[in-house]
Amino acid sequence: IYFSPTLCEGCPHLASLFDIAVAEHPNGVREPVMVMEWADAPHNTLRAWMKQYRGPSDADLPERLSLAIQMFSGLIHLHYGGRQRRNDTPLFVHQDIKPANMLLFGPTPSRLALTDFGLSVVYNRRHKKASHGEGTRPYMAPEQWLALPAQGPSRDMWAAAMILSELFGGPTTRK
Repeated sequence: IYFSPTLCEGCPHLASLFDIAVAEHPNGVREPVMVMEWADAPHNTLRAWMKQYRGPSDADLPERLSLAIQMFSGLIHLHYGGRQRRNDTPLFVHQDIKPANMLLFGPTPSRLALTDFGLSVVYNRRHKKASHGEGTRPYMAPEQWLALPAQGPSRDMWAAAMILSELFGGPTTRK
């Protein structure tokens, strides 16, 4: 699941998919190639940015606040469909929220977008069970560890809280 600009108009905090092509290798294996936005920030993921700027300081506090707000803006669009939501709009749980799955754009960076929706599932349709037990261990919610199906956004909120602890508390807060 990736979000094209037509499906997600007005949500700059979810990475957009522009096109899909099929590449054929010399050995005959065919695989999809996804054309997505280019993350042009000097440190192009939140993980890379946090490695560069290890501990919070007064100088980068506004930037950290901006990144946190943008993370939650992307989650609101993913979980609740933003303002354009209709009753039949599928709502998603990402299930692998982590700093490495957040792209950064611009020189400062000026924009954050969630990406890597490979474990995402629809949670407002009862007939489809969520995959479970998968994700990145340090960010997984207890219900993921217990291999329970996704019933809502709570597992992404757990991961977002873990990211906030790192973003504002430094790299050792998660250990």
